[in-house]
Amino acid sequence: MNRAIDVGFDVRSDAGGQDPDKHSVTLRRYHQQLWSKPLPNGVEFNLDIATPWVYLHHKSELGEFELSSDSIVHPYDYWIRTEHLIKQIPQADLDEFNDVASTVDGFLVFPSNQVDSAPTISMARGLSPTPFS
Repeated sequence: MNRAIDVGFDVRSDAGGQDPDKHSVTLRRYHQQLWSKPLPNGVEFNLDIATPWVYLHHKSELGEFELSSDSIVHPYDYWIRTEHLIKQIPQADLDEFNDVASTVDGFLVFPSNQVDSAPTISMARGLSPTPFS
């Protein structure tokens, strides 16, 4: 599993025009490789990608964990509240920023186990007001 991670790989390129968090096989494998590791207590935190309907999965004496991926960088050129500022930035710079944000560097994994029907971290982020309107 320890293959080189190409930090310049555009994860949009293997997502078929869809959300890379759900459809980029490369991003998923990179996350699996980055976050599977021995924990400080010596237990191996190995993540599998074979569990149906789960992005990354771990099951051991520690418990059962599901992880999902989400972007941590936003395409600011779509934010209406900052539109007057964004218009001052050359399109080439915005494109370059969005290209970098579309590499493994622009994504993190979050726990996606729902506890007591409360929203997951990713769900709560999605439910928060956005600057897109």
